Amino acid sequence: MSIASSTGRRAVAVALPGEGAPEVGAGSGSDARVFVIVVTFNRKAHAVQVLGAIASQAHDRGLMDVVMIDNAGTDGTLEAVVARWKPERVIQNRTPQASEPRFERPDAASGSERNAAGFGSLTIVRNQANLGGCGGFNTGFAFIDAVSRGEIDLGERSPSSMGGWRSGGGPDFLWLVDDDIDLPADALPQLLRAMNSDEKIGIVGSRMVNLNDRGHTYETTIYLDHTSGQLAPQPTKGHRCFGSHFAWEKQVGGVHGRFDYSGQRDVDIVAACSMLARWSAVQKVGFWDDRFFIYCDDADWCLRMASAGYRVVLNLDAVVYHIPWLLKSTPERSYYAQRNAAWMSQKNFRGARLKLVMFRKLKGMLRDSLRAMVMRRQYHAEILRRTAQDAIIGRGGKLDIGNGPKPVALRTGFAQVGALGAGATVAVLCNQPESLLWARQVRDNLRMQLAESGESGREPGWLLVVRNDVAGHGCAGEEDGGWAKRVVYGGHLASRLKKQLRLLRAAPAACVVFENTNDMPVLTMGGNLHVDLKDATVCQPERDGWVERAQFVGRWLGTAARAGWFTLRCRPQESRGKFG
Repeated sequence: MSIASSTGRRAVAVALPGEGAPEVGAGSGSDARVFVIVVTFNRKAHAVQVLGAIASQAHDRGLMDVVMIDNAGTDGTLEAVVARWKPERVIQNRTPQASEPRFERPDAASGSERNAAGFGSLTIVRNQANLGGCGGFNTGFAFIDAVSRGEIDLGERSPSSMGGWRSGGGPDFLWLVDDDIDLPADALPQLLRAMNSDEKIGIVGSRMVNLNDRGHTYETTIYLDHTSGQLAPQPTKGHRCFGSHFAWEKQVGGVHGRFDYSGQRDVDIVAACSMLARWSAVQKVGFWDDRFFIYCDDADWCLRMASAGYRVVLNLDAVVYHIPWLLKSTPERSYYAQRNAAWMSQKNFRGARLKLVMFRKLKGMLRDSLRAMVMRRQYHAEILRRTAQDAIIGRGGKLDIGNGPKPVALRTGFAQVGALGAGATVAVLCNQPESLLWARQVRDNLRMQLAESGESGREPGWLLVVRNDVAGHGCAGEEDGGWAKRVVYGGHLASRLKKQLRLLRAAPAACVVFENTNDMPVLTMGGNLHVDLKDATVCQPERDGWVERAQFVGRWLGTAARAGWFTLRCRPQESRGKFG
């Protein structure tokens, strides 16, 4: 049978019991007991689909226990998974603390004696709160630990209850899987082959291929730069893998692209979107650092594995189809990535090197924060400032300043910042290749909304502020009868400063910023209207006046002073995580 996701992914062929299971290749670790952990949050279609991708693996499903962690979703994920895959049980985790799970007595999920996928067992654990990917996987680790100690019974058919787990309790391996991925049928066997090649291997990772372009590999090797604390696809000079990596890269053609990849590479880090871990190593090293919430939690875990004497290996033959991280980037995601990377550096650097690395990281956060404020991105500026502050004080968990200005219809947003009416001027900041097209879309959408409300006469005047390398900048706004005036600026600072006089005379009531990206400061006061091109009929309005800017600068100066003092006194951090 086939399962097709509503998101447009290819159908996943799943051979269910009695329909002919895929043949398991020799030497693939076919007798291994594997516990699979999937974490999901408000992605119902993905959650249903990924269980089909796991069930399609060329590995005995009877030797696979699967636990899906539902991070308090509200979109009906639990009900959809129960209806399609009929898990044996649903367990409530009644605690908001990622490090202290409290599993209640299981509820019978579907009345079925066995799940529809034919796994040894299928369990859904529903968290009381959204604990992020980090807290979700920690919930899964804790669940497996409870099962291995006999606190939770998975039923008669599961490997854990049939004497299938090795001495000492627990499975052989854990397979960590993101919910928004797809998998070829040999993904797990390839991971197992690599893992079984050396008992010193603690983690095996997968080669990441673009979900929407399956001929393009976008991530392979990842190393920690021991001079900057950054993660990079190539090792720096002095790294144990320096020589062998560049010899391999020259032979293959590159670390990403449309090349033929095969074999195994020792690396520093692999991603948890499809990662196999040795359970005995997990018991020694510990769970994930529960402060991280999302991002760098898997990287930190890999570095801790290496510190404990285990190898971290990338199997280039083990493929996972995934959306590139940069395509999902938001200011909030950047907060977690940068904050957690700072903590990761504190665990892996010492002495003067640690102080230098932390100085550079905090300086970069604060510089970008100030730049964002000048570039009409107030909410982004505050997130970057909070990134530095929270990294300094060690505040973990979820970012607590909300999701920024709320999206509203263009007509409502323009009205909220006083940018409606024939006497108002709106500056549209155009520094991206398609931004002139986006500007016309915003104009057309606003006209339509004003017409529907009987307010056609309230359209503002338009001023296109266009960088001189954007196609069409020379005639921007002249089509359609000259609907907009324009200011053209160059990429260098002198040009931008020169154009400020023109902008001051225009005195725009608000500036439109596309995709949270802008490189032209507009020093006049007014409002900002952020437009995400996923839906150009709405915007996120924010006020941007002298009071708001003065308040931000005060907070920024306080954080900068704190960062300087912290850098001088910075000390290494110890690793955190249950068992560790």
